[in-house]
Amino acid sequence: ISFLPTVVAPLIAKAAASGDKEAMEDEVAQAVVLGTVVGALGTVLLLTQPDWALGLVLAKDAPALEYARPYLKWRTLSFIPALLSTIGFATYRGKLDPMTPLKITLVTQLVNVVLDPILIFKCGLGVAGASIATAVAECLAGFAYLYLLGREGVLKLGKVVRPPSMTRLKPLLQGGAAVQLRALALNAAFLAITRTTQGLDATGILAAAHAITIQLWQLGGVVLFGLSSCASVLVPAELGKAGPKAKPKATPAAPKPEAASGAPAAAASPVLPSAVEAGEAARATANRLLAWGGLAGVGLGAAQLACLPLLGVFSPLPAVVAAARVPSILGAVLQLINGLVFVGEGVMQGAGSFFTLAASNLVATAGMLASLHVLAKPEAVGGFGLNGVWASFYVFNLIRLAAVGLYYFRYGPLAPRNLGRAAPAPPAPAR
Repeated sequence: ISFLPTVVAPLIAKAAASGDKEAMEDEVAQAVVLGTVVGALGTVLLLTQPDWALGLVLAKDAPALEYARPYLKWRTLSFIPALLSTIGFATYRGKLDPMTPLKITLVTQLVNVVLDPILIFKCGLGVAGASIATAVAECLAGFAYLYLLGREGVLKLGKVVRPPSMTRLKPLLQGGAAVQLRALALNAAFLAITRTTQGLDATGILAAAHAITIQLWQLGGVVLFGLSSCASVLVPAELGKAGPKAKPKATPAAPKPEAASGAPAAAASPVLPSAVEAGEAARATANRLLAWGGLAGVGLGAAQLACLPLLGVFSPLPAVVAAARVPSILGAVLQLINGLVFVGEGVMQGAGSFFTLAASNLVATAGMLASLHVLAKPEAVGGFGLNGVWASFYVFNLIRLAAVGLYYFRYGPLAPRNLGRAAPAPPAPAR
């Protein structure tokens, strides 16, 4: 449901780069309104239908349901603040200010860490206590973002309570629909992974091995996701410099005619960067980020391979450690692909190609589901078990990589053959 931050960050970045403060305020206000409405609907759904939501991951007779129900109930109460928090984070990301979100995160996570042992053990609330502690931290973060954005004049109450403008709302709704479609595809893929691993054996050994492997893999994914987030704001920031309110380029100083004639000269017209120049600058930025993504993928893969002897730290059971070894190797090699995929998809978000991104992820999800059906059967019936699950990750990410390559080198707005077809720059102001 939290699709808004993905759409908001590029819009904010473009407005900030063009110097259009009013557009930035409008985008933030519309996002807060939509976030509150969508968050309220999500809260009602999860409070009234918790078993349906949990049934997407757990079987009806799963022992974990006893603990999942109270955890979900308390976390749901912070759904709206958590969503507003992500919108606030996206706004600061679009403004190219990573420090404010970092400070808010440090303080609120410290609150979470302090409350966890108090509520879980001292108050005897168990799993519910962990959920309450997280909910309190999320509420604090949401209120902190709203307060700071209001103090900086980016979020104005008058614009929040005003009926939404369809002109401003349309990009959010269109982009949000595409991002939601992509989120559904990704969630379907990872829910299928979870259900498959849970059903591989009755002992839970393979599920525990998968949990270890996915944690190590996602730890590297955090770094790569950071690069993806950079791409989603730096690319539109470059594209936004061609807007009508973009800062003019400096022009070489010319001799003053009044020196000869004695009459003052007319002011020179400002030279605005063209859309083609902005596109070329955006592609150069994307090239650098893709290079960093590739290097980061190599480094993270090597680091994950180096950590193989430490698998025993995560589980005292030799069977779990042995089952996690080959999937961990497969996950480490997969980081080489992830670096390019994550950054490439960040570029697609920054360029506003949300539907293209959603379509590529739908195809990738279909490929993963098919490969799970073929490869991830239990070894007792001739399948590859957990190794087959991780082989399906390769199918998933290779399809995404192919889509990124086609978009970036041939069909996307930043493809070399398409840069010259960009719209002309806005006319210079009349003298």
